[in-house]
Amino acid sequence: MLEDGIAPKLDKAGRQLSSIGGHRLRIAAAPFTLQIGRDTLHADMAESLLGLNVRDGLYPSEKIMVLDGVLNSDTAFRFRDSVRGYKSNTLVVDMSRVRYVDSSGLGVLIGAYASFERDCRRLLLAGLNDRIWELFRTCKIDDVFTRYPTVADAERSVPA
Repeated sequence: MLEDGIAPKLDKAGRQLSSIGGHRLRIAAAPFTLQIGRDTLHADMAESLLGLNVRDGLYPSEKIMVLDGVLNSDTAFRFRDSVRGYKSNTLVVDMSRVRYVDSSGLGVLIGAYASFERDCRRLLLAGLNDRIWELFRTCKIDDVFTRYPTVADAERSVPA
């Protein structure tokens, strides 16, 4: 029973349902999930982390930055600051473990690309999944970046 004496509505699994503005609302226990109608917002802290690991590339003037997680408004500026710290001629960003990119992440990638181009350096994206690449196409920036299937493919494109 709720405080006002009204029994809560339950879904098929016995979880409590409420409504906001005519939308069905379901709140589940940890990890915190908020579902309104068909849209779901995940507020699990592990979901909004971005791992950054930088290693030497095939060539002396090349670095490889491996990203793991999500590139969103919570992580984009850490990525930006990290990219700014590397002055190598080529930076290959391995995005094979990136699950999600939002507009903030996309903006930081575009800014990094512009900065590299301005300094006559190369920023290469490797391992983007089809869902993220579709975001690039939707925003009409797929012709700005070259998508490499793997880090090895990106490295092969770098002049020795």
